[in-house]
This record gives sequence, C-alpha cells and structure tokens, in this order.
Amino acid sequence: MPVSPPDASDLTPEPTPGFTAMPARVVAGEDVTVTGLPARGWVQGVLFSAPVVLGWAWTGTGGSATFTIPASVPAGSHRLAVQAADGALLGWVALEVTVPAAVPAAAELGRTGLERDLAPAAAVRSERRQQRLHP
Repeated sequence: MPVSPPDASDLTPEPTPGFTAMPARVVAGEDVTVTGLPARGWVQGVLFSAPVVLGWAWTGTGGSATFTIPASVPAGSHRLAVQAADGALLGWVALEVTVPAAVPAAAELGRTGLERDLAPAAAVRSERRQQRLHP
C-alpha cells in the first residue's frame, strides 16, 4: 500500500472531531490507539511536526488503530494524522509525547556492604561443590 504521507499544510487547524488518542500523553517507544476511525479498513499513521510514518493498522469492527511512537521522537506536542488506504486524509489528533524516565546507573545505587559479608560464604560453597564434583 504505497501512499505518500500528507503534507503538514493538509491538516486542519483543529483536531478532527470524534477522533481520540489513548493515551493522549504517551511515552516515546510506546503505543497509542486512535479511536473514531471508519471500521474495517487499513489506515496509515503519520506523526507531525516532521512527518514520521508510523505504519499501517487495521481498524477492525471498533474503528480503532494502534501505532507505536518511535523512541527517537522528541518530547513535546505532536499531531498524529491518519490516512485511508487510498491516501485520503481522514483527520488528526493531538498527542503529547514524553521521554522515558531516566533509570539511575548501578554505580549511583547505595551500597549495603552485604556483598562483602557474603564473600566468605560463597567461597566455602564453591569449594564444597568442587569437592563433590572431583572427589
């Protein structure tokens, strides 16, 4: 289904009534579902400001399509446009993209000293295992 993405100038000033993005605030790298679409059809998602084609989805009987927001998309306000298989622009929804929360590096985690206290016990256990394997 080769279809050229719409141009940003093709999007109306306001989001399309009846279209909803769930969640409306999504973490880059996760999925968003657009509802209010025509049932039983193939649709293509395109994320703006710079067009990023999100791929094709089947709307099924419920008229919804799920797209994955690439992890490389910057945080901020975006517009998710939806096109029909024939290239017609069905409309768009507003979407707020956030970045994943930073996970502290292991070096930043607190040390309990437990690893030092268990070292002698681990050495004894290893020695006993060797004795069982090589009597």
